[in-house]
Amino acid sequence: MLFLSGITFNLLVFFFLPDLSNSNSLLASIALQPVLLSLLAGFALRNVFNTRSTWIRQSDLLSSRSLSIALSLMGAQFVLSDLLAISWKTILALLICIVCTCLVGISANRFLKIDNSFMIWLLAGNCICGPAAISFASQIFNGEKKDIAKAIWINTLIGFILMVLLPLFAGLLQLGPDAFGVWAGSSLQSTAQVVTSASIFSSESTDIALLIKSFRILMLLPLIFFLKLVAAPKSLVPFTHQGTRKSPFSLTSFFRTFPRFLIIFLVLAIMSVVVDLSGLVYGAEFPVYGLLVAARPMLGLFSKFCLSLAMFAVGYLCCFELSRRDYRAIFFAIFSALQLVFVSYFLVKV
Repeated sequence: MLFLSGITFNLLVFFFLPDLSNSNSLLASIALQPVLLSLLAGFALRNVFNTRSTWIRQSDLLSSRSLSIALSLMGAQFVLSDLLAISWKTILALLICIVCTCLVGISANRFLKIDNSFMIWLLAGNCICGPAAISFASQIFNGEKKDIAKAIWINTLIGFILMVLLPLFAGLLQLGPDAFGVWAGSSLQSTAQVVTSASIFSSESTDIALLIKSFRILMLLPLIFFLKLVAAPKSLVPFTHQGTRKSPFSLTSFFRTFPRFLIIFLVLAIMSVVVDLSGLVYGAEFPVYGLLVAARPMLGLFSKFCLSLAMFAVGYLCCFELSRRDYRAIFFAIFSALQLVFVSYFLVKV
């Protein structure tokens, strides 16, 4: 029943809701995103019908399976031209921004004492691409399903506020359209927020902001590897049933800590890059290249559908009773988001 409800709702959303990714409307680009609508619908279903005890297993299975499919297909969205169009200085600056934000955030959490997985979800959302990055990280760093929804709502709210404030501060700081495009693309969370904020400031800022944002999305997998090594090193060493360590760290044990969907993600990403290279060498007439170009939009749409379906189930599982830990998580998310904004601004000025 829950599965049918989620499928029906998301089919209606994707069929009747237009593509709002490039909309200049604040309400349309943020509040009407399918992922957020599905979260809200799942949460509403849980509170309207008292069926949590009978649907809990279905919702848990639906969220995990749909997330695995959605995140696996994200590998096919890697576009080589996005990487080649950015200078090595800009790439280095983006890497510095992301690494500094993560390291300072991990250090700050020693005092805030947020759950390690929750912290990593928030860092991934702030540093990469909002809800999609949080969903990706939640499949590797396990935690409470209800906390996924909290992390997404916190990330979206902070991103919405920064999306509105950034153009105002850019005007006071007398930034040009290109400089603001780099700043917005380097610091805002979701692609919709980046495009909307850049459009508010200047139509000339949109293209470069979207280009910078695209490269940040390419950094999703390297960031997950980095956080796995730095923030969760204990998860790299397998344990026996008695709780003792089986062996010291090795490359094999490192890769065993990642779920199977990541293998599909990597294979699709490598295939995508190889096909892009073949297109550069043999031209657009290369058959496989044309096939990938035609398949990318369909795979991307199906990935978004599965992600939205997973969020429907996650929303059904979540409970928004804020605890003291949740307030600390909100403070941490604000702190890391502002840090990314400040660091990226100074790198833009340099």
